[in-house]
Amino acid sequence: MKGFFSTLLLGASLLAATVQAAPAPIDKRAVAALPPRTGRCRNIKINAVSASKYFIYNTDGIDVYRSSSVKLVNWNVNNGDDCVSLKPNSTEIEIGNMVCNGSHDISVGSLGQYRGQTDIVQNVNIYNISMSNAQAGARIKVSCLGPRAVWPNSPFADPASGGGLGFVKNITFKNFVNNNVDAPLIITSCYNYKQPFCEANPSLMTISDVTYINVTGTASGKQNNVVGVLDCSNPCTSISATGTNLTLPLPKFAGVTPVYNCTHIRDETPVSVTQPQVAVLRTSTLTRS
Repeated sequence: MKGFFSTLLLGASLLAATVQAAPAPIDKRAVAALPPRTGRCRNIKINAVSASKYFIYNTDGIDVYRSSSVKLVNWNVNNGDDCVSLKPNSTEIEIGNMVCNGSHDISVGSLGQYRGQTDIVQNVNIYNISMSNAQAGARIKVSCLGPRAVWPNSPFADPASGGGLGFVKNITFKNFVNNNVDAPLIITSCYNYKQPFCEANPSLMTISDVTYINVTGTASGKQNNVVGVLDCSNPCTSISATGTNLTLPLPKFAGVTPVYNCTHIRDETPVSVTQPQVAVLRTSTLTRS
């Protein structure tokens, strides 16, 4: 799946079909399903390849927005942005058996972009994922209270963007395999900003009950020896990770220990890290502040 173009799905079923983009600018959604109706897509091939010499941005594979009880399974996505993005007010979501290549991530968010608006993502099960050549792997991203005007034409835009309300709760990433991924395991609570701004302007959203099970594979080394970053400005609670085995690329990082940085996490289950050179779970490569 590459690019954006339009097919509107209103409560209908789209089965065993191919959606091919015309040779025109790619600037629309590939398939849009609008509430309150329901529909089903099965055995669908969507293709839109740009001939431009410039990189095509905002080519999300699948976005879920203001939707509940959505099941996304058996997808193969090649694109240049989020493989799957769970936008505001997505609940009861199942994402499984997916192959993503060249993507940004499978992402909860971004959320909290608009001051005074409430965003919720809850009860999400993500499993059996292959993520290759990507910016990130299993990701949660929310905004802090920042000055950046996101989507200025939106009716909810504010000159002081960010500072939205809401929560992320009960999210599971299971059997998530990374290959050449910059940040395989990441929570960002101050999206698009850096310290010390983030400390002074923490997110108003809460993140809790996040479970990582068997997140494995190889980082790209772009972040040097860091393979996991769980960075919460408004403290995250009840975060657990088991069976984590993330390595660094060889031979460049031979003998270098992967590092996990965790900030402002409360009530966490100690992250269990399995390194290939040992046969038992270790936490010695985990740093917390």
